[in-house]
Amino acid sequence: MKAYNYLLFRIYTYYRDNGKNETENLLVFSTACVVTVLTVFNIMWIYFLCLLLDFFPHFVNKFYLFGVVFLVFIPLYNFNIKNKKFLNYNFEKDRIGGFVVVGVFFLTGLMTFIVGTIYRNKVLGL
Repeated sequence: MKAYNYLLFRIYTYYRDNGKNETENLLVFSTACVVTVLTVFNIMWIYFLCLLLDFFPHFVNKFYLFGVVFLVFIPLYNFNIKNKKFLNYNFEKDRIGGFVVVGVFFLTGLMTFIVGTIYRNKVLGL
Protein backbone atom coordinates (compact mmCIF):
# COMPACT_ATOMS: atom_id res chain seq x y z
CA MET A 1 0.00 0.00 0.00
CA LYS A 2 2.95 2.29 0.64
CA ALA A 3 4.05 1.94 -3.00
CA TYR A 4 0.52 2.82 -4.15
CA ASN A 5 0.51 5.88 -1.90
CA TYR A 6 3.90 6.89 -3.30
CA LEU A 7 2.45 6.66 -6.81
CA LEU A 8 -0.42 8.91 -5.72
CA PHE A 9 2.05 11.33 -4.15
CA ARG A 10 4.20 11.55 -7.28
CA ILE A 11 1.24 12.12 -9.60
CA TYR A 12 -0.20 14.72 -7.22
CA THR A 13 3.11 16.58 -6.95
CA TYR A 14 3.54 16.45 -10.72
CA TYR A 15 0.22 18.20 -11.21
CA ARG A 16 0.91 20.59 -8.32
CA ASP A 17 4.33 21.60 -9.63
CA ASN A 18 3.45 21.79 -13.33
CA GLY A 19 -0.09 23.11 -13.09
CA LYS A 20 -0.95 26.73 -13.69
CA ASN A 21 -3.29 28.18 -11.09
CA GLU A 22 -5.09 24.90 -10.55
CA THR A 23 -7.34 24.63 -7.56
CA GLU A 24 -6.75 21.98 -4.92
CA ASN A 25 -9.92 20.14 -5.93
CA LEU A 26 -8.75 19.92 -9.53
CA LEU A 27 -5.36 18.56 -8.43
CA VAL A 28 -7.00 15.87 -6.33
CA PHE A 29 -9.51 14.96 -9.05
CA SER A 30 -6.78 14.78 -11.71
CA THR A 31 -4.71 12.49 -9.51
CA ALA A 32 -7.72 10.24 -8.96
CA CYS A 33 -8.46 10.06 -12.68
CA VAL A 34 -4.90 9.16 -13.67
CA VAL A 35 -4.56 6.46 -11.02
CA THR A 36 -8.01 5.08 -11.90
CA VAL A 37 -7.08 4.79 -15.58
CA LEU A 38 -3.78 3.13 -14.67
CA THR A 39 -5.52 0.67 -12.34
CA VAL A 40 -8.25 -0.15 -14.86
CA PHE A 41 -5.68 -0.84 -17.58
CA ASN A 42 -3.88 -3.20 -15.20
CA ILE A 43 -7.15 -4.95 -14.36
CA MET A 44 -8.00 -5.21 -18.06
CA TRP A 45 -4.74 -6.81 -19.14
CA ILE A 46 -4.91 -9.25 -16.24
CA TYR A 47 -8.51 -10.11 -17.20
CA PHE A 48 -7.64 -10.65 -20.86
CA LEU A 49 -4.60 -12.70 -19.91
CA CYS A 50 -6.90 -14.91 -17.80
CA LEU A 51 -9.22 -15.22 -20.81
CA LEU A 52 -6.32 -16.36 -22.95
CA LEU A 53 -5.44 -19.01 -20.40
CA ASP A 54 -9.13 -20.07 -20.13
CA PHE A 55 -9.45 -19.41 -16.40
CA PHE A 56 -13.03 -18.16 -16.78
CA PRO A 57 -15.53 -17.47 -19.57
CA HIS A 58 -15.79 -14.24 -21.53
CA PHE A 59 -18.45 -11.96 -20.02
CA VAL A 60 -17.30 -8.38 -20.57
CA ASN A 61 -19.23 -5.76 -22.43
CA LYS A 62 -18.91 -1.99 -22.34
CA PHE A 63 -21.33 -1.63 -19.42
CA TYR A 64 -19.23 -3.91 -17.24
CA LEU A 65 -16.18 -1.83 -18.06
CA PHE A 66 -17.91 1.35 -16.87
CA GLY A 67 -18.86 -0.48 -13.70
CA VAL A 68 -15.24 -1.46 -13.09
CA VAL A 69 -14.13 2.14 -13.61
CA PHE A 70 -16.62 3.39 -11.04
CA LEU A 71 -15.81 0.55 -8.63
CA VAL A 72 -12.17 1.58 -8.76
CA PHE A 73 -12.68 5.37 -8.79
CA ILE A 74 -15.23 5.86 -6.01
CA PRO A 75 -13.42 4.05 -3.16
CA LEU A 76 -10.04 5.39 -4.31
CA TYR A 77 -11.32 8.94 -4.35
CA ASN A 78 -13.40 8.81 -1.17
CA PHE A 79 -11.06 6.90 1.11
CA ASN A 80 -7.59 7.85 -0.03
CA ILE A 81 -7.48 10.89 -2.27
CA LYS A 82 -10.23 13.27 -1.13
CA ASN A 83 -8.81 13.64 2.36
CA LYS A 84 -5.21 13.36 1.03
CA LYS A 85 -4.11 10.46 3.22
CA PHE A 86 -1.25 9.76 0.84
CA LEU A 87 0.39 13.06 1.87
CA ASN A 88 0.65 11.91 5.51
CA TYR A 89 3.59 9.62 4.73
CA ASN A 90 6.04 12.52 4.25
CA PHE A 91 7.36 11.18 0.96
CA GLU A 92 10.09 13.09 -0.84
CA LYS A 93 10.60 13.40 -4.55
CA ASP A 94 13.76 11.70 -5.74
CA ARG A 95 15.17 10.41 -9.00
CA ILE A 96 14.78 6.74 -8.25
CA GLY A 97 11.11 7.17 -7.32
CA GLY A 98 10.54 9.09 -10.54
CA PHE A 99 12.08 6.27 -12.57
CA VAL A 100 9.93 3.73 -10.74
CA VAL A 101 6.75 5.69 -11.47
CA VAL A 102 7.69 6.06 -15.15
CA GLY A 103 8.48 2.34 -15.17
CA VAL A 104 5.02 1.52 -13.80
CA PHE A 105 3.41 3.54 -16.60
CA PHE A 106 5.70 1.95 -19.19
CA LEU A 107 5.08 -1.61 -17.99
CA THR A 108 1.33 -1.03 -17.86
CA GLY A 109 1.35 0.21 -21.44
CA LEU A 110 3.67 -2.57 -22.59
CA MET A 111 1.63 -5.34 -20.97
CA THR A 112 -1.60 -3.88 -22.31
CA PHE A 113 -0.09 -3.84 -25.81
CA ILE A 114 1.34 -7.36 -25.56
CA VAL A 115 -1.81 -8.97 -24.17
CA GLY A 116 -3.96 -7.00 -26.65
CA THR A 117 -1.85 -8.20 -29.57
CA ILE A 118 -1.96 -11.82 -28.41
CA TYR A 119 -5.73 -11.64 -27.83
CA ARG A 120 -6.33 -9.99 -31.21
CA ASN A 121 -4.29 -12.67 -32.97
CA LYS A 122 -6.26 -15.39 -31.15
CA VAL A 123 -9.60 -13.84 -32.11
CA LEU A 124 -8.58 -13.36 -35.74
CA GLY A 125 -7.12 -16.87 -35.90
CA LEU A 126 -3.59 -15.76 -36.77
